[in-house]
Amino acid sequence: MDCSKNNIASAKTMLHFDAQLEKEYLDDGEIIQDYIIDVNQAILKHKDEFVNLIANDLLIKNIKLLTFNKLTCQQPAWRGQRFFRAAGNTQTGR
Repeated sequence: MDCSKNNIASAKTMLHFDAQLEKEYLDDGEIIQDYIIDVNQAILKHKDEFVNLIANDLLIKNIKLLTFNKLTCQQPAWRGQRFFRAAGNTQTGR
């Protein structure tokens, strides 16, 4: 992955996932930094962060769907069922 040397947020994100700076080079007058990330290692090390991000994303999508259905006077497709959306749990209950 690469980013401009001035893009501190992107560089910090890559470094958070243990990226190694491979090289810097000049491109159209801008210093570009190339990083290498071991994706498998990053996933194993940060799996709890990924699970929380995915769970939060699903929650936000469900809230948006419910809001849309309420505004359009439509019932959710899963009405009458309880869904447990905790990380890794997709069971339905009655």
